[in-house]
Amino acid sequence: MFKKLESQPVESEREKESRFGLYIYKGIEEALEKIKQRFEQAKNPDDNLDFHNRDHTNKIVQRVEYILSTIQHADSSLLTSHDVKIGCLAGAFHDVIQNYDKDKQDGKFEKIIRKRHTSDNEKDSAKEAIKFMKQANQEEGKEVFTEQDMKTVQEAIEATIPGDILKNNTVIQPNLTKDSSLITRAVALADLGAAGLDGAEAFLADGDNFFREENMDIADAVKNIKNLTNEQKEYYKKRMITWAEFQPKFAQGRKDSLDKELKGIPGTAKDAVRALFNKFDESIQAAQERAEKRKTMSLEELAEDMGYKI
Repeated sequence: MFKKLESQPVESEREKESRFGLYIYKGIEEALEKIKQRFEQAKNPDDNLDFHNRDHTNKIVQRVEYILSTIQHADSSLLTSHDVKIGCLAGAFHDVIQNYDKDKQDGKFEKIIRKRHTSDNEKDSAKEAIKFMKQANQEEGKEVFTEQDMKTVQEAIEATIPGDILKNNTVIQPNLTKDSSLITRAVALADLGAAGLDGAEAFLADGDNFFREENMDIADAVKNIKNLTNEQKEYYKKRMITWAEFQPKFAQGRKDSLDKELKGIPGTAKDAVRALFNKFDESIQAAQERAEKRKTMSLEELAEDMGYKI
């Protein structure tokens, strides 16, 4: 005789989505913990990052949710709550890998720039996200994340791979195309969205944080600022002011690129997302004013204003 199989209770859609939401939360927490350990509490001080840290990632997750929820509200046929959560998971994992080399450039004074492993970092970050999703399926013994979920997360993270600076002084994202999904588009927009979405305070802070992270020689030099010669001070000051002068151009470039980057969002949803990016002008003006102010500062004042610890 055959042994009678015990029937397994059928999981309701509500239970399934509740379990899915729990793993989205766990995934975001796991990504943030990786970032904390790797880029905020690293044994090597050079690996602790001023920009690519938990604050940046939290902002990206918030922006992604904001953009996708706005699309969903404008046209509920375009996205589900499942889609919104998948976008947030992609945002959480998009920067968990930050490998780099020290690019030493010879001159009168040695210049050391953090040279990121661009493209590889994003692809490896996507792999860590997919690893988490597969582990969730294994842990549950059932499908928490579908193959399509994993494909969506990979595509969204890889859309944040930066390209070259264009003539309009902004970074392109070559993997963001007219055929990209709404989730991919939201993650890409969120990654470069401070000037338009968050406004002047966030945009200016991001700019300073990014500069400190990239310019490794200046971070070391200002620790001993009293020992620098006047010539060295002028050299570092010029680089810092040049960066400040670039910031309003970058914000303007983001503004000029918005319509192109919104392509692929249908009808009223596109208008709704465009309306979110309403802070470009305040970011541009604030960046211009700050650049002018910094021209009159000493290196000591400038370093303090840019957030260096001296």
